[in-house]
Amino acid sequence: MSSFSSEALSSKLGALNNTAQSIQTLSLWLIHHRKHAKTIVKVWYNQLLKTKPSKKLLYIYLANDVVQNSKKKGPEFNKEFSGVIVQAYKHVYNDLPDEKTLMSMQRVLKVWSDRSVFKRDIVQKLKAVVYGKAKHREVVEESPVEPEEEIVKEEKEETEESAMKRPKIEEMEKILKTEPTLNPEDIPEPEDLAQSLRDLENSASSDAAVREKIARLPPEVQDVSLLEKIKEQEDADNLSKMVNEALELLDDYNHRLSAELDDRQKLASMLKNFTIHQDQELRKAEEKLQEHEEKFKKVTTVRKELESHIQNLPDLTLLPDVTGGLAPLPSAGDLFSLEM
Repeated sequence: MSSFSSEALSSKLGALNNTAQSIQTLSLWLIHHRKHAKTIVKVWYNQLLKTKPSKKLLYIYLANDVVQNSKKKGPEFNKEFSGVIVQAYKHVYNDLPDEKTLMSMQRVLKVWSDRSVFKRDIVQKLKAVVYGKAKHREVVEESPVEPEEEIVKEEKEETEESAMKRPKIEEMEKILKTEPTLNPEDIPEPEDLAQSLRDLENSASSDAAVREKIARLPPEVQDVSLLEKIKEQEDADNLSKMVNEALELLDDYNHRLSAELDDRQKLASMLKNFTIHQDQELRKAEEKLQEHEEKFKKVTTVRKELESHIQNLPDLTLLPDVTGGLAPLPSAGDLFSLEM
């Protein structure tokens, strides 16, 4: 990937268009340069203030993609965007090109709320922006955030012809509904998950015996000021022995706690992946159930139509009994004979 600079970012933001590929490509580039998160968010915010209303929603989509997909890499973007996202939402809200954009902003906010993308207080402020001011939009005094490097690249203008060739902005909303893609090896087996949970039953933090030993360590091994009371070599030797035993005990327990922390982090990752996988499987099952319910309704309709049709057929039991054979048909002479 190309090296990072404010100028390069401004150029890429200016070229941003309303396609999923454009949003995701720039998002990957930003996450790759996450060590510049502070500068990135400043440039993003400044460019948001300057761009035309029809493109402001794209900046919100970009922020959404970056924050959600950078979680595993670190908290840098969540921290930086948390500082400006409310002001950014107010700005976009006050410059709405149409009600359709407002509905898109509400959908983004619902995703952030459902997935706890931002802290609860930030989400509440965002909700106040898009739901609490439906009739009277608040005029917000906006001041650009100074980037660490001068922004010299002006935003590229789109022509109407090129905009018509691009997909509609609804394509961006598919990004919000995209579930994380899990590799098969990242999906834990239920047995492995259960075993990890059982292993934690004997973890260091639940070892009451060791914690009791640590709590009963004599104050002499923890308080340096008590060393002045030692006058005899024998007392010093005894204290040295106690200190070494205490060090060994604490060192072993710290290693166990560290191992437990690693195990808990792995378990948390397993639980997260397992939950995501189960949610995906549940949705598939619900879709399959809905599909079969539709088929069931169709079959039921056909059965009712068939029953109705059968009821309208003539009752064969009411027809004359022809078991002995039908009477012979009259001959031609009989048909045309005249009575005298």
